[in-house]
Amino acid sequence: MIEKEGVIYTRVSSHKQVLEGNGLDSQYSSCRTFAKNKNIEIINNFEDGGFSGANTERPGLIQLLDFLKKSPENTYVIIDDISRLSRDTHEYFALRQLIGASGGILLFVKNDLAATPQGEFFELIQIGVADYERKINKERVKSRMYETLKNGRWLFTAPVGLKYKDKLLIEDEQNSHLIKKIYKDFSNGKYFTYREVKDSQDARSLTNRNGKPFKLKDDFIKRLLSNPLYKGVIHYPEWGLDDINGIHSGIISEELFQKVQIRLKNKGSKKHTRIGLDEFPLKGNLVCGTCNKMMVASPSKGRNDYYYYYRCNSKSIICNASPKSQGRQKMHDQFLKLLNKARISPQVLKAADAIFEDTFTRNNNHLKGIEESNTLKLKSLYLEKNRQLERIVSSKNDETIKALERNVGELNDQINALETSPVKSHELAGFKLTGQEILTNP
Repeated sequence: MIEKEGVIYTRVSSHKQVLEGNGLDSQYSSCRTFAKNKNIEIINNFEDGGFSGANTERPGLIQLLDFLKKSPENTYVIIDDISRLSRDTHEYFALRQLIGASGGILLFVKNDLAATPQGEFFELIQIGVADYERKINKERVKSRMYETLKNGRWLFTAPVGLKYKDKLLIEDEQNSHLIKKIYKDFSNGKYFTYREVKDSQDARSLTNRNGKPFKLKDDFIKRLLSNPLYKGVIHYPEWGLDDINGIHSGIISEELFQKVQIRLKNKGSKKHTRIGLDEFPLKGNLVCGTCNKMMVASPSKGRNDYYYYYRCNSKSIICNASPKSQGRQKMHDQFLKLLNKARISPQVLKAADAIFEDTFTRNNNHLKGIEESNTLKLKSLYLEKNRQLERIVSSKNDETIKALERNVGELNDQINALETSPVKSHELAGFKLTGQEILTNP
């Protein structure tokens, strides 16, 4: 009479093996035969198709652990080979301990691991070999991917406007004409910001493979306007690859691409008039007393000389100030009178000095805290990025790779945001002195 109960766990690494029927069925059959010879009744079966042995976030494995927690103790867990549980040394022993703590007893068809010093040593060798094979395979895959990229063939997710056909990037006519127009309009100055591009009809007409519009964000537009794949060039700095001529045809010319990059680099730069502050030191700081609009500054040519004025440019229907123009010297004299009246007493200066000191200390400590926090965040983001890249290399599932690539892209955006806008606590050093100087000598 069979009194022992057990479950079977099977795993293969790729979805291709699942679709072709390779691996899972043969493992299950081997485990069934093993259980029969050991007089173990199989009460359940768990499987993971298309999951790496280094990945512990497997649905079947999670279900197995949940089942063991709800089952009587000493439930046998039969697995065809030690590498089917895990190919990572640390993860293997962690899972082994977790299964044991949940009331499970591990049995391997191809690995007779007796509870003896010799058995433990043999187990260590077996999982060490599996871990070594995993790392060697990972290096081989990475090496092949590196050479493929180096030879100009893109391997990862196709950007909007391009698609795959026979493993080669080709133009996606559903979106490519919109990409071309966005590039052309941006280079011609129709758009100045990412928001303006996002709000354009062309950007809102971009659709994914399912025909649904994209969720447009600034990062999406930034990547769209700076992706060298559109000009037929591969750029993958994570592996030291830059300016590799792709075997696919670009949809944007080199000239147009460079025009857009120059505009991106200069995006947001301010343009100033030629009138200097030495001629009109109050320029940009005077408003009309009637309409509260900023007054402009300009010279006016007379018969024999130039005359300098600050002027309100508002129309008479909006502003009835008269006269509209005020002589530069008159305005400067009035301003100096105001400054003389604004002198601050020593008692107030002393109180202000204490306030500046307190404000400086609090803000400086706060910024230092943010600076240290951002440094830790950057370190964490780089570690996570490397981990995601390793998972890309070890994964053989296209959907998983695409998801991981999106994660890497988001991590790159976060890293760039922290590195391009660093918090500099030392920049507050002049805050206190500047404030004191203004109060002492306005």
